[in-house]
Amino acid sequence: MKTIIYLFLVHYFIISALAETNEITEKNETKLDDENVEIEKPTKLNIKYYYETHCPYCRNFETDHFREIIEKLHDYLDIQTYPYGNVNRLHLPNDTFEYVCQHGPDECYGNKLHACALDLIKNQTAALLFNNCMMDKSQENKGSDDKAADKCASNMGYDSNGIKECALGEKGIELFKYYGEETSKAKIRGVPNIWINGSKYIRSDDVMEDICEYFVNPIPPCE
Repeated sequence: MKTIIYLFLVHYFIISALAETNEITEKNETKLDDENVEIEKPTKLNIKYYYETHCPYCRNFETDHFREIIEKLHDYLDIQTYPYGNVNRLHLPNDTFEYVCQHGPDECYGNKLHACALDLIKNQTAALLFNNCMMDKSQENKGSDDKAADKCASNMGYDSNGIKECALGEKGIELFKYYGEETSKAKIRGVPNIWINGSKYIRSDDVMEDICEYFVNPIPPCE
């Protein structure tokens, strides 16, 4: 009789120990699952920025606001830029076209430099910063020329030769036309022209603050 009771108690304690082990394991698995759950990131805002390279207002915006926006908010924004602006497209005989930029041929070339940088520099943020560098008010003349391209490329560790060759060749013309078509679709009037999530932005003194207000849940750079 004592043997039966002893065996019963041993069996009871074994079952209890196994149950406790399973409970601990389940809790640990649940904890691991919780740790592996990705924290939902804010949906990126879409920024469309239409500009031309020798526009003084565009250069002011690039220098005073756009660089900070790129550097601090690039993880939270989908930025698309269109280096074209106010170009007059003349229809010539034989179904050909001539493009007359608002600030002359040098601006058309500057627009092509920007378009080629966007095409050749695969890191989007780096491409935006490169173009921003060429537009900076500290650049000589009106910026966005070969000298500015060389200077910015040297500072950022790039080779500007490919970008300049692109701007001088057929690829530069092709990209220039593409940005012209996209700008035409937007039916913009004047530059700089900025759209946030499909709505035209009315410029104020602090673009960064205005963009931050679009986020329902504050993001770290805006806090």
